[in-house]
Amino acid sequence: MNWADVKHFTRREFEPWADQIDPHLVACLDKYRASRPPGRAGRVSISTAPGALGRHGGALSSSQHNVDRWPTVRAADVFPAGLGDDAEAFAVEYALARAAGFTGIGIYPDWAPHPGLHLDVRRDRRAGEPATWAGVRRNGKQVYIPLADIMPAGWFAF
Repeated sequence: MNWADVKHFTRREFEPWADQIDPHLVACLDKYRASRPPGRAGRVSISTAPGALGRHGGALSSSQHNVDRWPTVRAADVFPAGLGDDAEAFAVEYALARAAGFTGIGIYPDWAPHPGLHLDVRRDRRAGEPATWAGVRRNGKQVYIPLADIMPAGWFAF
């Protein structure tokens, strides 16, 4: 990973996983952060929650965060500045993430301290055709639902 080529993130933002981070993930995150419109403040923060970047999940866990299964950290959980919980804001962030080349995009409107995204560079999908889902709280538990179930009508046009 050549951190000198990264324009919108620093190596420090990926600690303690900076030496194991997938360069393609950083490139997509860099492009995503650069593409956010001024009204959305441009800033994208990497979550500091345990496992939001890398984690040890054992050889069987297929999580893109899992360094025991994959040779690098392929996923980051992020908090885009200015993201509220309205579906149209998520549709814009989804469009920006898709255009940045992510191959896995999860939307989490119920995360604390505020809504966020899971972004990854899984190898079994191509840019422009990402795996998608939403993680929402139902009856006190996080469940996964199709992204279309929480997006506004016509969101796919982004």
